[in-house]
Amino acid sequence: VRNAPDEAAQRAISRASLKHPSN
Repeated sequence: VRNAPDEAAQRAISRASLKHPSN
């Protein structure tokens, strides 16, 4: 079971990555 805040943060990071993919 992952931490709720960690999952939310990871999701937010994923969205940010889609907005400006550094890769």
